[in-house]
Amino acid sequence: MKTYPQQLSSAGPGLATPPPSPKVQKGPDEGLVRVIGLNSAVLMVLGAVVGSGIFLTTGVMAAYLPSVTLLLTAWVAGGLLVLTGGLTYAEMGSMYPRSGGLYVFLNEAYGPLTGFLFGWASLLVVITGSVAAVAVGFAEYFSFFFPALSMQNEIARITVPGGALSIKAGQLVGSVSIIILGIINYVGVRSGNALQATLTILKIAALVGLPLLAFAVQRVDPAFTPVIPPDIPRAAASFGVAMVAVMWTYEGWYYVAFASGEIKNPSQTLPRALIIGTFGLMLIYVVINVAYFYSLSISEMQGVERIAEKAVSALAGSGAGSLVASTVAVSTFGCNAAAVIG
Repeated sequence: MKTYPQQLSSAGPGLATPPPSPKVQKGPDEGLVRVIGLNSAVLMVLGAVVGSGIFLTTGVMAAYLPSVTLLLTAWVAGGLLVLTGGLTYAEMGSMYPRSGGLYVFLNEAYGPLTGFLFGWASLLVVITGSVAAVAVGFAEYFSFFFPALSMQNEIARITVPGGALSIKAGQLVGSVSIIILGIINYVGVRSGNALQATLTILKIAALVGLPLLAFAVQRVDPAFTPVIPPDIPRAAASFGVAMVAVMWTYEGWYYVAFASGEIKNPSQTLPRALIIGTFGLMLIYVVINVAYFYSLSISEMQGVERIAEKAVSALAGSGAGSLVASTVAVSTFGCNAAAVIG
């Protein structure tokens, strides 16, 4: 019979001291549980970015830049910029695998004052403002199924110094969605991670349906030439305007770094998640836009805000609008689910 040496503890001779739990952390991340693996971290990168932007921006971009080739170039260029950022964050994340993301990096590089100011700016404006904006998008598409809860339905008006404060049903829906996500994450990181991973898988699966449908129907034959149409007077300036929309749509890829204290083996997992995630984002966005170009001509999409809805309706009929609305609602809710974890 095999025998195993016992570790003596201060509790008394002969009593074995249990090995420390691998999940127990010391230092700045003490109390956090590392339960997010590589797959979940990649889904967090995708989930935090794919919100409402990809469903809304291409038609607006086409109004300024009516060129299929240049529009696709803009999406690839944006993806490459995000990839360089992902590589940079991957390096810094492996050096400082602690919760806080950019706060930690700024604190290490420029001192605690810079980190302190960034932390408060993120709390008051940057991250909270982004979450609020996405919640409004969720409420807008949620109201497709419940019109009484739209942003146009005013339910109260409060007199405040300097004017009146209008409270609309859609604002309450957006606020409730944030509160629900907060409660789920308060219960534990496992529940929050499971929710964001599930929602991300659902919205990516729904997004895959658009290119499959577009390539099967091929309603339009995209015109890739001329690269610069003669009716674009200032191509460089128009390309710059389009890039603003592209970078807004890619916004949020770095949120995963804020959750480093809850990621397993962050010095290896975080860089891999950022690299895989940013590559995945570029692939998804380029493929979706190619699908738009096989669904609508440039003239049909110019100035159209709800480009995904128009593309699906052109391919499958006007009854498909509910499918797009449900996809965007899940997408925006999932986007905030990933953001709240960070």
